[in-house]
Amino acid sequence: MNGFEFRPTSPATRPIFTTCDRRRAGIPFVTETTLANPVPLAATATTASVGRAPEWGRMPQLDGLRTLAVAGVMCAHWWNPYPLGFPAGSGVLLFFVISGFLITGILLDCWVPAEGPQARWHGLRNFYARRFLRIFPLYYATLAGAALLNVEPVRQTILWHISYLTNFYLFDHNAWQGRISHFWSLAVEEQFYLLWPTLVLFLSRRVLSRTILALVLLAPVFRVVVTLACPGRTLVPVLTPSCFDALGIGALLAYTIREPDGLTRGLKVAGWLLLAGVPGFLITWICHRRGICAAVMGAIFPTFLAMIYGWLVLNAAKGFRGVGRILAWKPVAYLGQISYGLYVFHYFAPWFVYWLLAHLRFSEAQIERVTNQPVLNLIAMTLLTVGGAALSWHLYEKPINRLKDRFAYREKPA
Repeated sequence: MNGFEFRPTSPATRPIFTTCDRRRAGIPFVTETTLANPVPLAATATTASVGRAPEWGRMPQLDGLRTLAVAGVMCAHWWNPYPLGFPAGSGVLLFFVISGFLITGILLDCWVPAEGPQARWHGLRNFYARRFLRIFPLYYATLAGAALLNVEPVRQTILWHISYLTNFYLFDHNAWQGRISHFWSLAVEEQFYLLWPTLVLFLSRRVLSRTILALVLLAPVFRVVVTLACPGRTLVPVLTPSCFDALGIGALLAYTIREPDGLTRGLKVAGWLLLAGVPGFLITWICHRRGICAAVMGAIFPTFLAMIYGWLVLNAAKGFRGVGRILAWKPVAYLGQISYGLYVFHYFAPWFVYWLLAHLRFSEAQIERVTNQPVLNLIAMTLLTVGGAALSWHLYEKPINRLKDRFAYREKPA
């Protein structure tokens, strides 16, 4: 078992390239489904060579992909880690690819040489301010609530989670640790984005492109080397360097579409990723599951899967036809919009079902009968998670999110 096979411990399709005066929107999960700030139409041709993308409007299909990602993770934790033999927990990889694509795109759109380094420092400062407003309030409120209710092992390990080091704690203990285990991916994101924005904004374009490629190649090598060097360590994938390939593939696509003739080049790169990813994933995944060089194959298959997800992300950003209607369907897109809350809350749901039944004075035998009914238990956990995430979004996260308007990525012209 590895980090992308996370097991439970208990039971509108229109293209998004639009006019340049479209306003950019808020952040549904860890990034935005709109990219940076608008530029004048006249500037588009002249800025293409310095990294500006074609103008992007809102991308509802990416919210749909977020719904699929969080649904996969919930499936792995609540029901079956391998529906039809597929690693449902790899929804975390899809989140990483989306994150790398959107956040790198936002940062690249802050990089305009004509505006000088001051504009980049402004973008960097406001990036962290906006990220603080989006990520920290729900995360720390959830930690506080879990500690108050004594959800184990939150109180005993609180310093690891406060400092976003959950992934190192899990790796050190070589085992999942109760209801906070899924926080490892949030720790990875925060660790990665401590340094990545500075690199994107201040490296030259040539060095940045090579850095992105190096990150993608480094991750599988890191996983293989550490897996072989540390036999018995099953949670190597939760370490941040292990996730560089998924984050880097998203970043690579964001970079490519900001080159001259960017969309055509980006779709070509995404096509090559798909062509390499599908056979690569099938071979490595089947070998891993059948025990053929299982450790090495288990360390390699996430890279090929991330390639497939990269193709999905860019095409969803552009706008799928047909299936895109499902991804952009309002109920599906809405779940993607609240997917951060869904992800944070979902693994506490089994504990909360038990806690709720106990406080309704159900006996232990009655609680066991209820929780051993898979369909009833699944319905209860789904209602609690979706309801909690929806309330959190509308009553807590969204009002705080509005404060981001004070921190535009680019300074307004005098």
